[in-house]
Amino acid sequence: MSKPTKGTITIENLEPRMTVYNLAHPDFVRTRKIPQVQELKGGKSVGVFVKKRIPTSITFLARERKSCLPNSILRCPDIKAAIEARPARLRLLSGPIVDRTQRPATPARPATKPAKKSRAAAPAASFTGPARTDKD
Repeated sequence: MSKPTKGTITIENLEPRMTVYNLAHPDFVRTRKIPQVQELKGGKSVGVFVKKRIPTSITFLARERKSCLPNSILRCPDIKAAIEARPARLRLLSGPIVDRTQRPATPARPATKPAKKSRAAAPAASFTGPARTDKD
């Protein structure tokens, strides 16, 4: 996982399924030339290119974290609504991310193991000594 840099954020998908969010914000909208057929008077048709604004999208897998996303993603209506929803569908994380799915490293074991005590040498469970008397 890459380190977050200044001006970037990390977002986590809280849903147990894949979700797609449209990024309908000027920072994320692309302009493409789409071929279309235009009908002219007299029954003729001409092929023309029309500029269309196409919003990009972001796809989150189930419980996925995406880091190094630009801060401007928070201005997209779909992302803003998903973070503010109750219950939340996305969670905004800040700072470095700690992966909690991995177990912490276990300390190294000593090279020699202590000798096991045998069960035969254990003291008997019942008391066999003389009865205790209280001296007053």
